[in-house]
Amino acid sequence: EQIHVLNGHGGLPVRSISFFPDGAVAGTAGEDRTARLWCVASGQQIAVLTGHDRAVCSVSFSNDRKLIATASVDETARLWCAESGAQLRIFRGHTFWVNSVVFSNTSRRLLTASGDETARVWDVATGNELLCLRGHTSRVFSASFSSDNQLIATGSKDNTVRLWDAQTGIKLRTLNGHTNWVMSVCFSTDNTRLASGSYDKNVRLWDLRHLRQGRLV
Repeated sequence: EQIHVLNGHGGLPVRSISFFPDGAVAGTAGEDRTARLWCVASGQQIAVLTGHDRAVCSVSFSNDRKLIATASVDETARLWCAESGAQLRIFRGHTFWVNSVVFSNTSRRLLTASGDETARVWDVATGNELLCLRGHTSRVFSASFSSDNQLIATGSKDNTVRLWDAQTGIKLRTLNGHTNWVMSVCFSTDNTRLASGSYDKNVRLWDLRHLRQGRLV
């Protein structure tokens, strides 16, 4: 049953949506260059995050409920105060669109995926780049941390999924099987499975148990 229609991005496409950890607030990322916060109960707009110069591609909330991150076609990710909506920091380093952004489970690190063929890990407190994950041969559309912060998965226009050590940035595995762009990757809650979604019209599920036991390199 539909309960609300959230209108506010000026009739332009909405690229991403995310929920606050308690589910009370939703965040949307739009091609109007803003991210917007909405009260889920009422459907009313709470705040507008302005600062990006081009379309906002992704929005994410930290698990500690204090921070919001956004990613944009303007080649930056940005950090915002969840309470006030104030912009706190700009993460610069990517050289093409930043397609996605997500916090680690501890809220201490930020992971971005970009059209510059890299994913990058950032220190939330300082804004410093900690890791640059290189290996994809085309745009990276999606990146995800495992909930224990040990693994990173990335999905790319090169039709592959890649797994990385989240502490060192070393590539652990390339998962082949998709025949078109990989647009989305997601770990299961227990980190034993990975799901990937592709333009080849398939979702693939991958068993990570052997990798996590150190038997696949």
